[in-house]
Amino acid sequence: RLAQAQEVLNDSRSKLLRSILDNAEDNYFLSSRALAKRYDVDKATIVRSIQALGYERYADFAADLRAHFVSRITPYTLMKSAAREKRSIADHVEHSLEMDLHNLQALRSSLQVEQVIQLAKRLHRVVLFDHMRLLLYDPERHTMRLHVLETPQAGDLPPCSELPVDESPGGWVWHTQQPLVIPRVEEETRFPKVTPCMLELGVKSFCAVPLTTAQRRLGALGLGSLQEAAYSDADLEFLQQVARQVAVAVDNALNSQSVQGYQQQLTHERDRLRLLLEVNNAVVSRLDLRDVFAATTASLRRVIPHVLASLYLYDPENEVVRRHALVESSSGKGLLKEGLVGPVDSTPAGPAIRTGKPALFDEGDLKRLQSDVGRLLLAEGVKSGCCVPLKSHNRLLGSLNIASLNPGAFSQDDVDLLSQVANQIAIAVENALAYQQITELKDKLTREEAYLTQAQRLTGVGSWAWDPSETHNYYSREVFNIFGLDPAKGNPTLADFLRIYHPEDRKLIEEAEKKLVSEGQGYDVKYRIIRPDGELRFVREVGTPVPENGVVTGFVGACMDVTEQERMTQELRREKLYLEDEIRTEYNFEEIIGESAALKRILKQVETVAPTDSTALIQGETGTGKELIARAIHNLSKRRERTFVKMNCAAIPTGLLESELFGHERGAFTGAIAQKVGRFELAHQGTLFLDEVGDIPLELQSKLLRVLQEQEFERLGSNRTIRVDVRLVAATNRDLPQMVADKQFRSDLYYR
Repeated sequence: RLAQAQEVLNDSRSKLLRSILDNAEDNYFLSSRALAKRYDVDKATIVRSIQALGYERYADFAADLRAHFVSRITPYTLMKSAAREKRSIADHVEHSLEMDLHNLQALRSSLQVEQVIQLAKRLHRVVLFDHMRLLLYDPERHTMRLHVLETPQAGDLPPCSELPVDESPGGWVWHTQQPLVIPRVEEETRFPKVTPCMLELGVKSFCAVPLTTAQRRLGALGLGSLQEAAYSDADLEFLQQVARQVAVAVDNALNSQSVQGYQQQLTHERDRLRLLLEVNNAVVSRLDLRDVFAATTASLRRVIPHVLASLYLYDPENEVVRRHALVESSSGKGLLKEGLVGPVDSTPAGPAIRTGKPALFDEGDLKRLQSDVGRLLLAEGVKSGCCVPLKSHNRLLGSLNIASLNPGAFSQDDVDLLSQVANQIAIAVENALAYQQITELKDKLTREEAYLTQAQRLTGVGSWAWDPSETHNYYSREVFNIFGLDPAKGNPTLADFLRIYHPEDRKLIEEAEKKLVSEGQGYDVKYRIIRPDGELRFVREVGTPVPENGVVTGFVGACMDVTEQERMTQELRREKLYLEDEIRTEYNFEEIIGESAALKRILKQVETVAPTDSTALIQGETGTGKELIARAIHNLSKRRERTFVKMNCAAIPTGLLESELFGHERGAFTGAIAQKVGRFELAHQGTLFLDEVGDIPLELQSKLLRVLQEQEFERLGSNRTIRVDVRLVAATNRDLPQMVADKQFRSDLYYR
């Protein structure tokens, strides 16, 4: 039945049964359930498969399967003992391979002589050989590597220990998955690189069988003999059985090697990640940069051994570096100190700082520096080192440096890890520098607040800031002094101020504050207060909004006690009225005598125009009393309590006329050694009389027109706009309409 089944299987109708027959030695003792589990199928599939071969019972199939296995091994006289030892051989090979997982090429040196002899003795019982080789495939290089398991000569591997797949007998076996027999090596021509090596070792015949598991092709098992035609077909069939077991052992060893490699890699990564975590914890938990660096180097030394570690801070303006922190192991000599190191290029960190990339240095680099720091490092016995730049937000802060007493102590992996550590330390450096800057600014702010408080006390000016949320209101101490409040009771509320404001002035203050809050319009008001002690005081207060990105976020202002100034102003006003009365009495400026109809008509016009507060133009020949008419207009107007300022435009040089009208700042032009107030400012809330207005230059007339229209101007040399309330009375003896026609006088100014 199995013979018939073999024909069926040769027709590839059942891969399952073929696999069961090919591995009869492992399957004949299994139950149908165990067999189904082994081939990952259900039991019914096994039963249907053997029924297709004519078996009604699984037991009959298992009996024939065992007979099939026995018939295959009966030609070998020593097969039974070898079969019993197959597992021990596999275990031996696996144990031998596992003894050096790091480098299988050094397998022979890792095996003990007794183990090789034991393996050879067991195989020698059934197969004739003098050399035994493992030929394993290297997928990265696509080559076959030779591993010696037994050889009569001791020594290094032959020169053909690694060959391309198509030039190696083991490669041919690996590729074709067929056994190879070379009965006479000297006649072999397919492998020209291997044949001389075999002949040199005295090998006259050779055979190789594939090492393959269910998962992958591993290579080949090769045996060489000092006799010709030493291997028959029966030997090959047995060696294939042995190779299956050896393949499992080799695969286990390779898998174990991979697992161990992965474990080492994971351990390596774990240590490095743990280091980064410790560095991160040090950065976020410490403000002092030296504490951060000490904690970092303690963790770093466990992963990357070194004798010196330093932290350089870079000063780009002076092109120097400073050793901010230094950590030295117990084996150091203590020659290096913290502090200024010197120019960047005189240190081993120069290339790292210049290029912004990590840089390695050795003893030769230190000698070429020819600097003090280089000589000190050499005196410490430094043989190699690594410098990594500290960068944060495209800003170069310095460098992290470590050094070793051993040459070439730092690999590329170490450099990469140091770069990651440097990124964390750069954050700490930036934080420390920011903290230092904040501390300095706080100290400066404290000093400036003290100066401001003292200045406010000396000048009597108080300042305040108001947040719309009313959570961050501020009042300087002088505010409390002005309003007679007690600072110990905390910031005053709006109700506290309302009680202090004079009842007649509360509406004025409320309107000003309403405009400030709702319209964002600043104010400058003067009002009276009645302090808690009952004293009446005058206060001047200014307030302005604080915009941020077009949105008002708060308000600031200042206030000042102007009681003394107000009293002096009132006294001066009384004196001014007295003096003006004296002047009028003495010079009779208002006494215009005449009975003519023309004069009476003029005086009637004066009485009409004076109360209107409008601009007036007086025309007449020189000496006809135009200034007296102007004074009469002023004295009969609502502005008679204010100043009457006069100016003869023809008597002032053209270059100085603008300065006389509008004033100038210090340094506005050559000779402007001090600030000057113009006539318009002097005449604020009063009357300005411009005599000979027709002599004003054409280029200045536009500025004069703006003042008449907008009631605002700027001093020469200033960009601050000044608003005034001035009544203008002009006089001229020239024919202004004709000047307008001749384009010597602006028509719009004339009609204004």
